[in-house]
Amino acid sequence: MFSDLFRSICQVGVFMICAQAIVHFRPKGSYEKYLKVLVSVMILIQIFLPISRLFSKDIQTDVTAMVREFEQKLNQSMTGVEQSVASSEKYAGKIVERQLDEMQKEQPTEEQLQEDERKVEKIQIKVGQ
Repeated sequence: MFSDLFRSICQVGVFMICAQAIVHFRPKGSYEKYLKVLVSVMILIQIFLPISRLFSKDIQTDVTAMVREFEQKLNQSMTGVEQSVASSEKYAGKIVERQLDEMQKEQPTEEQLQEDERKVEKIQIKVGQ
């Protein structure tokens, strides 16, 4: 699509150079205004043709196909992202479960708390004596 646009711009440029050469080397001065009008119309036609092709059905179907292809790629990448997020959530969940298990193992049991309270009472008794 862009190569067509570039080619059209090159064609218009070459045509303008040739047209200026023709206008410059005209046989009589009275034909100058007619040649300039003719050249201007021809340049406008050369500019209009690529633009009209841009809005033709062929280009629209190409653009539609490109958009569909982009949507498919986007959906595929989104599916991949969703899968990676799901796997990372599972992994994070396992890590959190492990940490909670470790924290529960580290928490003292009722027996350990009662034993610690007895030790504190003994220390208080010794300090009080």
